[in-house]
This record gives sequence, C-alpha cells and structure tokens, in this order.
Amino acid sequence: MNLNERVTLLAQLDSGLYTDSGIQSSDHQTVGIDLDAGLMVVAQGESALSRQSIEILIDDMQLNLVPQEGNKQPANYRAKLCLQESLFNIHEYLLPRLSVNTASGLQQRVELGILQLAENTLLCSSLGALSCLRYRDNQLLELSNRSSTKGRLGRDKTIQPFILEQDLQVGDILLLAHEHFLKEISLEFIRLTLSRFSDNLEMALRQINTRHARNGASRKPELLLCRIDQLMVQKRGWFNSLRNR
Repeated sequence: MNLNERVTLLAQLDSGLYTDSGIQSSDHQTVGIDLDAGLMVVAQGESALSRQSIEILIDDMQLNLVPQEGNKQPANYRAKLCLQESLFNIHEYLLPRLSVNTASGLQQRVELGILQLAENTLLCSSLGALSCLRYRDNQLLELSNRSSTKGRLGRDKTIQPFILEQDLQVGDILLLAHEHFLKEISLEFIRLTLSRFSDNLEMALRQINTRHARNGASRKPELLLCRIDQLMVQKRGWFNSLRNR
C-alpha cells in the first residue's frame, strides 16, 4: 500500500522537515515513516528506546501486513491485528529497559502516536501524551489521546491499547502532536489555519510555527501532518461486476 501518490506528508522536528520513508530523530522526538506499509509514527521519551520502538513497529507491520496465500481478511482488519500485536511486542521489549533515574527518581518513558492507513481506512492509537487529530469539513476532531489506552507503555505490567478505526475521505488532514503544544496553540487556531490552507500544508505549517513562536516558544513544534489526496480504487467482486454491466 504505497502512499507516495495518495498523501501529502510533512513531519517537522528540530532537526528538519521530512517527507520520505525513514526514521528521523531530534533531541525531543523521533518520527518513523514507511510509505510502503502506510505507517506514520511519532515517538517521544528516552531517545534510543523511542527509535528502537519505531523500528520494531515498522518491522512488524512490514512483515505481517503482507497477505498470506488464501487469507481473505480485509486489509483494515489485518492491519488492526498486526498493530495491536506490535504494540504488545514493544511493551514487552520496553518493560525491562525503562530504568528509574537515580537522581530524580523518575522513570524513563516512551510514548507513541500512530497513524496506520489500510486501503481507505485509518487506524490510529495514542500511548502517552501524543494526540491524533483529523480535520474534515471545517471540523477538527481529536481521535485519540492519552486517556484512550489503559496502562503506560513499558512501565505498567499490562496495557490495553485502544486502536480507533475510521473511514478516510479525500481532503482529510491527519495530525500527530503533543498534547501540551495543542493546548498552548489551541485547537481552534489549528482548525482555522487548516481551513484556510488545506490545499497547502507547507503554508499551514508556517502559520503554526509563527503562532508558536509568538507564544514564546524557542523552537518549532514537533508534529506530523498528512493530507489524503487520493483514495484507493476498490476492487470489484465478480457479482458487482456482472450486476453493473
């Protein structure tokens, strides 16, 4: 499921602006993009473990999203099962590795915000303070946030990941960002900005950066924007093909 011609994608970190597949890091966050698998993820927390968590997720989705011969499960159903299994794998990996800082007494953390496109369906999940939002028809809706998943990734004994499933429409704009940034800049400002510049994400991002700087921020906000430009053509079954002749 290659996204190259289906989406416009911007991922902004301190280290730069990214649009292609790969894993990129800054001092505060890590972004992973796999256009072939339809996967976009933002991680924050302990930098090395954040990157390794994204690597596990990308590897799992690349391996398990490929349909096996004779497997007729819908792509969105298969992707949801794969994503859930991968989150459990990441949790098990992190459990013995997130140590407690002896000076502060605080435990290390890794938090994830995930967008997975499966044909014309969005799967999203938030594990921590990264929120997933969708702009459509002049409305900005928060799809998932820290309250969606029960348990803390790699810190509590068990987690219950919440994976939201939504149909996609042409023109949808998806956003991954930290909840503190969203509170500071306000959802209403983001909604108004996306309504003005829905056809130009670079200009929308420039407006967001300017507002963020005016609010006293010393660096650009780290976030990911993705606009759905084209839906996948659905395969027609033999019955519908005959009926529509």
